Amino acid sequence: MSDFSYPLSFQTMLPDSYQSDVAFSALCRTMRELGFHGIELNMKRFGSIDLADLTAFLSQYGLALPAFASGLTAKEQGLSLSAEDEPIRNRSVDIGLKMIDHWADRSASIIFGLMKGASVQNIANARSQCRRSLDALVPHAQKRGVTLVLEATNRYEASVANSLEDSVSLIEAYGVDSVEILPDTFHMNIEEADMFESIEKFLPHFSSLHISDNNRYFPGFGAISFERIISHLRSLNYSGRIAIEGNIKDNLLDDLKSSLRYLRPFLTSA
Repeated sequence: MSDFSYPLSFQTMLPDSYQSDVAFSALCRTMRELGFHGIELNMKRFGSIDLADLTAFLSQYGLALPAFASGLTAKEQGLSLSAEDEPIRNRSVDIGLKMIDHWADRSASIIFGLMKGASVQNIANARSQCRRSLDALVPHAQKRGVTLVLEATNRYEASVANSLEDSVSLIEAYGVDSVEILPDTFHMNIEEADMFESIEKFLPHFSSLHISDNNRYFPGFGAISFERIISHLRSLNYSGRIAIEGNIKDNLLDDLKSSLRYLRPFLTSA
């Protein structure tokens, strides 16, 4: 059992033949040894994955499946919930509804980051289109017992839900627990005037936090003080999850081990 203050996850891609993939098994084994709680997964063809089989596979390593990251699906299929082109937006909503049905009753959330759409010139229209998409998705998610998570990503990657305030403004009208925001330290380092003030102000709207350094590598490879961030979360009595996400600097397993050596004193301190 982990001695971390918060359930710790890692986001990565699920290989098509994950059950026989040696590298993926090695990753899961390393995560168990390091004390991870769960793994967030991107999937190319989410509909073809038997979630009962996947859950059973991960349980062999003591890993939970707290979230499905829709980014890879969005990239592969050209999806955008804020697209000006109505056929693209409608198709994105339809696939979003299928995601919700596939993950119903699985106690896992669906993360909409890249799926929000790319950065465009007409920001007002993108926000309007995204809200129309959420109007269709949020009620269905609530009905099916699935939590939708709108990730706050920087202005160079998306035109909607950039800052935490911007993200909350898109979801607060629904007034339901089935939709949240997802802060990410890499994006907050760009968008927030005061990262710590924003975390405190919008704490009621998120139950998971992505941690990635200012250079998009794992925590400990850049300039962000994660000791201060985790201390701040503790002072606010944060009770949610933390997930590592980022680019690989040297190789996945070594980077993950190095990042955990850096983070462990902060995650385990009283």
